[in-house]
Amino acid sequence: MLSIEPELKLVDISHGVTPFNIQEGANTLLYVAREFPEGTVFLAIVDPGAGTEKKAILVITQNDKYFIAHDNGISTLVANEMGIKKVYELKNNKYFRPGKIYKDFHGRDIFFTRSSPYCFWRSNF
Repeated sequence: MLSIEPELKLVDISHGVTPFNIQEGANTLLYVAREFPEGTVFLAIVDPGAGTEKKAILVITQNDKYFIAHDNGISTLVANEMGIKKVYELKNNKYFRPGKIYKDFHGRDIFFTRSSPYCFWRSNF
């Protein structure tokens, strides 16, 4: 992402979520999202189905926070508390990482590049 947007501010929240535990990831995401300002883009990856087909989504909340994740329930608590303004399926591969997209590396190949503001604001999802 920094090669695309060198001025980007990254905040690494946690690598401590129990592997494959979507509920724990959803709780962590909700607790930290409350503390960030509107306009923040969150990238959340807890993937018990690595290597399987799944949708990549963007959830925009009523308070204008943006959540990029798999459609596996990790955004549910945020959506319930903050309300949903829009939900998009991320299908436009124009902003995916160049080269082969690996099923078990969606975080790197799809989500990281999609969460860069340069790509994010210029894409058609």
